[in-house]
Amino acid sequence: MPLVKLSVRQPVFISMLLLALVVVGAMSYVKMGVDMMPNGKTLWLLLLPLSLALGLRRWKPS
Repeated sequence: MPLVKLSVRQPVFISMLLLALVVVGAMSYVKMGVDMMPNGKTLWLLLLPLSLALGLRRWKPS
């Protein structure tokens, strides 16, 4: 609970901390080499079970 108390008492500090994490992540993404990028099929393998569980898509095997 110290994080909750800190974020209530110091909301600007927490906002700047999160902004710093986003900036570092964006810089890392830009500098990442093409060979380290995941291929597009990985994303579908992760999202397909979730979409099926939520009933967002009716999957038909091809």
